[in-house]
Amino acid sequence: MLASCAALAAAFVSVGDLGRAAAMGGDPATIAEPTGCWSGEWRSCRSGHHGPLKATISPCGDGKYRAEFRGRFFGVFPFRYDVVLNVVGADEQGLHLAGSKHLGRLFGTFCFAATVTDCRFEATYRSAKDNGTFSMGRR
Repeated sequence: MLASCAALAAAFVSVGDLGRAAAMGGDPATIAEPTGCWSGEWRSCRSGHHGPLKATISPCGDGKYRAEFRGRFFGVFPFRYDVVLNVVGADEQGLHLAGSKHLGRLFGTFCFAATVTDCRFEATYRSAKDNGTFSMGRR
C-alpha cells in the first residue's frame, strides 16, 4: 500500500513549502492557497457511489495542511476524518498536495493526490478496495 501512496505522490515534483513551490512556478502571490472551506462531491470510480463532501483546510506548518473531510455514503451514513496533506509541487495547474490516512481494518489506508486552484479542489483517492475523486469548490 505504501508503494501505491508513493506512486500517487510521485506524479508531482517534491517540494517542502510554498517558498520552494514558488521557485518552481514563479510569483508566490499567484500560488493557490488551499486554506478555507470547500464543498462538493466524492465519487467512487469502482462502485459508482457518490455523495456530498465538505472540507475545512488549515495550515499546520512546514508545507503541510490539515484537511477535515465530512460527507455521507449510501446517502445516510456520515463520515469524518482528518488527513495531513503535504505540498508536493506547484505549476500552472495549481498547488499539488498529497497525503495518506489509515481508516481502520475495514477500509484500510487511503492515499490522496490533490490539485488546488483559487476556486477548485480536485483530488483522487486510492485504497486497496476503492478509488475515486473529490471535486469541490470554495464555499
